[in-house]
Amino acid sequence: MTRSHLPTLAELDRWPEFTADRPLAVLVSACIAGIACGSDATSYGAPFPHTAQLLALPNVRPVTFCPEDFAFGTPRDVPDIHDGNGYDVLDGRARVIGASGESCVWRASGVRNGHALRMGELRRQRSVEIVRFRREDQTAVRRLILEGLEEHWGVLDPQFNADLDDIDANYAVGTVLVARDSGRIVGVGAITPIAPGEGEVKRMSVARDARRRGLGTALLTALLEDARERGWRSLRLETTADWEDAVQFYCAFGFELTHYEDGAFGRDAYFRMVL
Repeated sequence: MTRSHLPTLAELDRWPEFTADRPLAVLVSACIAGIACGSDATSYGAPFPHTAQLLALPNVRPVTFCPEDFAFGTPRDVPDIHDGNGYDVLDGRARVIGASGESCVWRASGVRNGHALRMGELRRQRSVEIVRFRREDQTAVRRLILEGLEEHWGVLDPQFNADLDDIDANYAVGTVLVARDSGRIVGVGAITPIAPGEGEVKRMSVARDARRRGLGTALLTALLEDARERGWRSLRLETTADWEDAVQFYCAFGFELTHYEDGAFGRDAYFRMVL
């Protein structure tokens, strides 16, 4: 049976070959990408391995959005499909009814197309690239990381950030990725080896005005893929235990909180992920 929302074989044949320089933009629900933005303030158990694997492909550019903002609203009834399955819902032949008896989803194709247009506009607004750090990025990346630290701590101690004076040299044996939005660097993350088969995630930071868009998830997903390509078996990281947003982000992504230690600025939380 032909599904009107799916591309035909003829349409697929006309698609270009997607590359790292010209990637396929994939609209993905933010919660599936691991962002804790669901109606219950979780990511509903995400990220999932198969989704993370897709979004980490070098020729794929994930564009996160919240479907609840488009049609459902939050909070909402527990929904159930009537008169068909999920495909039939997308084609306008089935209904999604909540526990209250109210419809939870659009039905008319014209309304559905309106949402498609809004998602297309979202994709254009969020054309962010995840690319490797270049030497000419030094000033912008250093400023981004230090601004994030100063925002959290209020002050900066230069002796703890000497690695940022020459990022290209100090992370030469690792990988540094940046998120670039219309030429502006809005996010950064790095991995570096710490033992045979094991690496550490370092210097994750996203610009204040670019948060809640899935950039941290996209950066970390790409870094994990790089670590796997290196043959690493696990990744570790540490952050301040009271940096709640960071702790929640790493837990939601799938890192295991292994232990706490007293550090120079208080209690530190340590994480590990088996790749």
